[in-house]
Amino acid sequence: MHIVFMHERLGRSRGGVEAWIYHATETCLKLGHRVDVLTAESRAPADAAPSGARVHAVPSPLHVPGLGPFVDARAISCRIRSLMRGADRVIARSPVMALAAILAGRKDVLMIHAQPQAESDMVSMARRHRGWHRPLRVLCASCRQWSIALIERRVIRSSCNVFLSHARRREYEQMYGAVGGQASWYVIPPGVDVERFVPAGEEWTGRGPLRLFSACRLVESKNLQCAIRAMGRMLHEGVNVLFHIAGEGPYRMTLEALCREVGLTPGREVVFVGEQINIEDFYTKSHVFVLPTLYEGFGSVFIEAMACGLPCVALSRHAGDYSVASDEIISHGQDGILLKENSPQALAEALMQIHSDPRAWARMSLEARRKAKEAYSWPVAIGKILALGGWPARVGIDPDAEE
Repeated sequence: MHIVFMHERLGRSRGGVEAWIYHATETCLKLGHRVDVLTAESRAPADAAPSGARVHAVPSPLHVPGLGPFVDARAISCRIRSLMRGADRVIARSPVMALAAILAGRKDVLMIHAQPQAESDMVSMARRHRGWHRPLRVLCASCRQWSIALIERRVIRSSCNVFLSHARRREYEQMYGAVGGQASWYVIPPGVDVERFVPAGEEWTGRGPLRLFSACRLVESKNLQCAIRAMGRMLHEGVNVLFHIAGEGPYRMTLEALCREVGLTPGREVVFVGEQINIEDFYTKSHVFVLPTLYEGFGSVFIEAMACGLPCVALSRHAGDYSVASDEIISHGQDGILLKENSPQALAEALMQIHSDPRAWARMSLEARRKAKEAYSWPVAIGKILALGGWPARVGIDPDAEE
């Protein structure tokens, strides 16, 4: 089978969507499929796709403020028509690339949704800029966000829609209603490579520093400020703890300043390691994975951490008006801890609970690894997605089944 994956950006180390494309491509290659990967960037990074996949850079040569996404989709569609005609399955991870495939003649695009574009933070990020050009930045960002939201509505109506979690599907239902008919809406969680992500014997014995780890894009919604404040409380209580944070983003300087504010030293108690290609090296040197995010499409980092035997600490969706899928992944008290309150105090107490009970840590570590191996298989996930190629006929998948 010839499969084409499409997204504006590629690079396994860049974020959850990009990592999903990399691992999905890798799985398809192992299953014997032929795979092409398309990016709207002018040059793909070294970790864009595994060896064996063909990577195509198809940037739009036109940039029109406001109408840019529509123009980009049209321009890209003209460059990919021959590839679209020869593909058995076309799988997009962004509305603009999905529209490009539709305009190129595909009527069976599989769209894997991450975040509703009408709720993206591009406008709020533009408002943080200072200077005379700030109003212009905000206007352009508003027009772009509006354009992409219109594109997304068109894509939902014209595609088979796959969501990585029930939380994300509920969000789209609230925002777009029954656009396109929910008979073509499916929930298929991603998988995890349990041969790459394995425990490495870094057990918590109650001695030395409790090693915490987090991996995400450094933006405000990931709520790492809560984790840093919790660390400050723990150190004040005399708990020996060390926190490594992987990832980059516009919020990094704010987080570094917050470290100093609460008495932590960046580079000593809290270490920002940037984007990492071999992220498994940091999982295996840690004891607990911490990410109290307020918004998450699924949270592949949780199942990667669990595959490495790390108990996970995250915010429950019942803690407030937060759109997270942590309750679908983590079983409270069995393989991690779900916080019922978004506060540094609640997070500090959960981490100190793990710190004081190495036996509970060992039990949660074993259960985390077991769940990752049994519940999150890439071949199963890809098999379900490829079976949807004949939509709207539903091939053995109940989109309403809560897993």
